[in-house]
Amino acid sequence: MDYGVSHHITSDVNIFSTYNKGTNLTIIKFARGYVHVVEGKGIMTLSHSTCLQQIPNVFHVLKVTKNLLFVKTIIDKGYHVVFIRTIVG
Repeated sequence: MDYGVSHHITSDVNIFSTYNKGTNLTIIKFARGYVHVVEGKGIMTLSHSTCLQQIPNVFHVLKVTKNLLFVKTIIDKGYHVVFIRTIVG
C-alpha cells in the first residue's frame, strides 16, 4: 500500500467515463524518486454489486501497475472505505 498517494491514479484509460487528454505537462513524483507524466485526467467509474460510483479528478499515468485511490479524499466526501485482508495461496 502506498501511503503517500495524494491523487487518484490509473494507467487504464478504458475505465474513464470522461477523459481529457493532457495539454500541459504535469509530472507526478513517486517514492524512490520515480517521476511520471500525467497523460490526461477525468472521471473514473467504479462498479460494485449494488451501485456505480464516479471518482472525479483521476490522473492517467501510463506506467503505474495498480489503480491508486487517495482514501482521505473519499472519506472527506462522506464515504466509508473498508480494507479486507485476503490470503492468496
